Formats: sequence, C-alpha cells, structure tokens
Amino acid sequence: MKKYKRILCILLSVLLLGCLIGSGSVSTSALSFYTEGDFVYSIVGDGTLMLYSYKGSDADVSLPTTVSGKPVIGIYSRCFENSDAIVSVTIPDSYTKIGSFAFSGCTSLESVNIPESLTSMGDFAFGGCTALESVDITKSQGLSVIPYGAFSGDIALTSITIPYNISAIRDEAFRGTGLTSVSVAENITYLGEGVFSDCADLSQLSITSAISEIPESSFSRCTSLGAVILPESVTAIGNSAFSGCTALEELALPAGLLTLGDRAFADCTLLSDVDIPAALTAIGASAFENDAALTEMFIPDTVTSIGGNAFFPMSAAKSITITVYSGSYAEEYCNDNYVEMSAFDKIIGDVDFSGNVDINDVTYIQRHLLEISKLNYMAQSLADVNCSGDVTIRDATLIQMYIADIITSFDDD
Repeated sequence: MKKYKRILCILLSVLLLGCLIGSGSVSTSALSFYTEGDFVYSIVGDGTLMLYSYKGSDADVSLPTTVSGKPVIGIYSRCFENSDAIVSVTIPDSYTKIGSFAFSGCTSLESVNIPESLTSMGDFAFGGCTALESVDITKSQGLSVIPYGAFSGDIALTSITIPYNISAIRDEAFRGTGLTSVSVAENITYLGEGVFSDCADLSQLSITSAISEIPESSFSRCTSLGAVILPESVTAIGNSAFSGCTALEELALPAGLLTLGDRAFADCTLLSDVDIPAALTAIGASAFENDAALTEMFIPDTVTSIGGNAFFPMSAAKSITITVYSGSYAEEYCNDNYVEMSAFDKIIGDVDFSGNVDINDVTYIQRHLLEISKLNYMAQSLADVNCSGDVTIRDATLIQMYIADIITSFDDD
C-alpha cells in the first residue's frame, strides 16, 4: 500500500509541474518563476515581480513595468550579468531595487538611467561595465548608499554627481574608474576602503564632508592627483590612503590630525612639501617610503610613535633632514635609526625661530591672522602661547605683554 501511495504522489507532482510549465510559471523550493518573452521573472511574496534573468540579445533594452497585470518592482541579482550585447538600458521609474551584480560585466553597456524610485542597489551592480560613460543618480532621492564596488572597473566613467541624499560610499565603489574629478560633499558621513583607488585620471579632489578618517587605500595609485586638501575634521589617515600618487607634490594635513597609517604616502615620488601638524601622535611604518623629492620635514614633540622605514630610502641616503625639538621622541628615533636631523630647544613664542621672543614674533602672528602669509605648523605650535589649540590675536597680545615685562610667563594668562 505504501508503494502505491508513493507512486501516486510522484504522478501528482509531475502533473502539477506540467500545469505550471504550461501556464508559464515554475516553482522551486525557494523561488517561483514566470517566463514571458526574453525575460524570466521571480514572483515576490506580495504578488509583484522581479526581473530574474534575460535571454535576449537586443542592444537597446527597455524593461517592462507590468506583466500579466502584475507590477515589476526591480531587478534580481545577476539578472543581466555578462550580457555583452546590451548597449543601453531604460529602467522604469517604478523600479525600487537593483540587485548585486545585476549588470556586472556588461562590457558594451554605454548608458543607463537610475530611476527616481530606486531605494536600494546591490554590490557590484554595475561593476566591470567598461563602456559605461555616464550615470545619473541625482534623481534617486530614496537611495542613501552607493554600495561595495558599485561602479568598480568602469574605465569609461569620467564623471558622476553624487546627490545630497547619499550619506555613505562603500568600499571600492569607484575603484579603477575613469573619473577625472571627485567632490565628496558635506552630506557624506562614511567613505569605504579603496573607494577611489586606481583612478589614474583623477586630478581634482575636493572633500567638504566632516569625515573623521581617510580610509585605507582610498586614493591609492591615483597617479594624476597633484594636490590634496583635506577637511579639518580628519583625525586619521589610513594605511596606503594616498600611496602611489606619483603626481602629488604638496600636502596640507589637517591641524587636528592624530595618526598617519602605514604607507600612507609611500611612493609619492614628487612629494616635496609636507607640513606636519602639532597634534600628530603617530607616523606609521613606511609612511613616506620612496618619496625621493622629500628633503626636509618637521616632526613635533607630540609624536610618540614612528614606524620602521618611515623615510626610507632617503634616510639611508642622507637626503632628508628631520627637524625636531631637543629631548623629543622624534630626536630619539632619528638617533636610533641614523636619520639626519636638526634639533633645537622649544621656546614658546619664538615664532621666527630666532632663539628669542621679540616684536618680530608678534608681526609674524599678525601677518598670519591677516592671511598675508601663513605660519607652518611648527611656527603655529610656538605661536599658540596660551595653548588654546589655535593662533589668535590673544597670543600676539600675550607676547607683547611678555616683551614689556607685564607678565613673566605665558602661564600667567
């Protein structure tokens, strides 16, 4: 009897499967599918559809909004992956989702519209679309994150506008693209690792966001990047953040920067001018390795950690001289590692390094405050006589009072 029941169950299952195939629908243990024309759709639990796969070979593809009266709301993961015939795609405004790898490897894809209805995009959604020249995501007000590797490897992509609603750009989102300029606006609160790495044509960088960290490898090997201005909110620069930026010549680090990661600016062969802020506490291993044009640098006494080969091979060749305060950790490091150095006593108020505090120091501060000439970080650390964390007119006044013997110490303030 059990044998006959098993046979009956098998026959019923075959009959049911035949009915589903005949009607265009197929159900698996995880998903239900519906096929019409060149598209296979996944049936979502609420009765809506997602594009699951594409079997066509058209160059210009317009995606459907409804099928058999059911609304299509998005594109499933890997739906068009490696479809090298597609040149353009029109996505309806009703679509809210684009899955991971949805268009990855579509090497002929030149243009795509991102609908304003979109609320989520998966990892590597358009990764490896080597012919993709432009993407407009400004209308997608519901999208808040550009995901991991979203446009990675899109070498023809030269520009993109990131709308105000985007608050996070994940790891490698634009790695290896053809972007020539990048503006990280104030609404961005998170940048991922390697986010703009290997963008060989990137020459202009503007960061107005109040981010606290430049992540690991975020701009590494951007070989056209000639200058970097970072927001004052940055307190950490990660490992290899700007390594291999061979066109970088000048570097203005934020006043509140605390740590430089390993190889942070390694292989920046044209880098010749680096102003180290007085707040810095740590310089990572090989941080400035192979920066052949770097011949001098001041390291403040706030630095208590310097990694190995931080200035190699310039230190071995005696082609770089490090200026330090006498008795500081930096002096000890230079002695222990045979690095050429110039040590001098730290005299608070001696802004012009004359060895005395006099009216010339007041003049230097005034010119700095009037933006006639800017004090470097070494001079600023001496000019901030009341230790407020900033150089103000009060510092100039205190120096004048000290010169006039009104006060005998800046601690009297």
